[in-house]
Amino acid sequence: MKNLVFIFLFFLFFYVLTSGGHIVSSDGNTMFLLTKSIVEHGTVSVPYGNAFPGKDGRLYTKAGIGQAILSIPLFLVGKLASAFAPPGAAEFVQKFFVSLLAAFFTAGACLILFLFGRALGFNGRTSFIVACGYGISTFAWPYAKYYTAESILSFFFLSLFYFLYRGRNERRSLFVFLAGISGFFLILVKSATVVLLVPASIFMLGPELRKKSASFFIPVAAGFGAMLLYNYARFGSPFQSGYMNEGTPAGFSTPILVGLYGLLLSSGKSVFLYAPILILSVCGLGLFLRRERSLAILLTVTFVLNLLLYAKFRAWAGDGSWGPRYLLPLLGPMLLPLLMVLEEGLPGKSPSLTRVLYKTLFVIGIFVQIGGATIYYGSYLREIGEYPYTREFTDPRFLADSHFNPRFSPVAGHWEMLRKNAGSILNGTEKELSLSALSQEGGRIPLGDEEKESLMGGIDYWFYYSTRFGVPGSLNLALFVVISLLTISAFYFARRGLG
Repeated sequence: MKNLVFIFLFFLFFYVLTSGGHIVSSDGNTMFLLTKSIVEHGTVSVPYGNAFPGKDGRLYTKAGIGQAILSIPLFLVGKLASAFAPPGAAEFVQKFFVSLLAAFFTAGACLILFLFGRALGFNGRTSFIVACGYGISTFAWPYAKYYTAESILSFFFLSLFYFLYRGRNERRSLFVFLAGISGFFLILVKSATVVLLVPASIFMLGPELRKKSASFFIPVAAGFGAMLLYNYARFGSPFQSGYMNEGTPAGFSTPILVGLYGLLLSSGKSVFLYAPILILSVCGLGLFLRRERSLAILLTVTFVLNLLLYAKFRAWAGDGSWGPRYLLPLLGPMLLPLLMVLEEGLPGKSPSLTRVLYKTLFVIGIFVQIGGATIYYGSYLREIGEYPYTREFTDPRFLADSHFNPRFSPVAGHWEMLRKNAGSILNGTEKELSLSALSQEGGRIPLGDEEKESLMGGIDYWFYYSTRFGVPGSLNLALFVVISLLTISAFYFARRGLG
């Protein structure tokens, strides 16, 4: 048990160390406002943001309520800490703490992936290697920085499959119930996951789990019912989520081949580009299918269903974001075949050669993610002139350069911005930002245009921003050293506990 704590803490400290400490996306800011409204005003309406008029004329977010509810503890911590903040900076402090929600859930997903490997019968070292691959060498790392639903969904999808597997193998109702609880939160966080729960529901009707199916379906049904009630409370209809046209045929207007090419093979959004180790996992899917047939089919069917769903979606790329955002929730489960690949080797290849291939792809993946973690994606879109948006999602040329033109691939583009921005920082040519700028009200980023432009020349880490706003460098350095030492210590004890 102690070793599990160290594994979780290693990933959590690593994500906190490399966090941005901000919420700047329109969806993220609206969800923050929803959390604030729930805590401070007891309402689910928001004052502004990515929202729509409800049945009472007030504004309501189109997204589910789950993320806001899960954010409440961190918001309360941030609210307490903001009492010590400089004038005008209270909301920034609150957002800093709330933004760490993704770090907690991504660290939790890494732990569940480790536990999954152990439950499948693989040794602790292999399970930890795969967890590190997911947590550090794929786009799960940059998303641990961003206040989006995908990191939360990743944790609950992994939990869903993990508890279903243990419930089937160990015939324990508790695990089946926990799988149902995972389904409950999946629906509350994002209503579209109802579709993706269909394969798991069919899996539940197998002979091994049929007698325990109530333990699964009751929480899932409760989540579905809560979603319908939330819709009715906002928009006067159980079936109106606020996504308006996104749930209609017009919302799924992308040609299927365009979406599939974009998500699988494009220079800007290919899942294999942002998670290179997934290549080995796909190559080992046949081996995994022979060993864990039911689980392999469940994972594959759910992933393919998710892939097809978003390949048709008008915003298939999940812009603006790093990599194929909508594929992240199923990435962790699809890495399970890696466990077998690392221990047994690829078909026709020795385990030692396979491990060399894995290490190579692992290192490549880290270099890919460093660019995404260090340069905020919105800054890159501004850099190449694709933001602010000048085209609609339905326009075939919407973000066409960053999606399909290798010359503008974000992987290379972020590294180029990192090189340029690091040079400016080292040369001391950056401009200091005043805390008085934080007193501006409203908007996603309460800064003036000049300050926003200046931030494009920086790096997306909390210690950079805090220094720019006048926090003493000695304090930043002390915090950085402490968190770094905690990260290294947790890693040491986690590895030592593997035997």
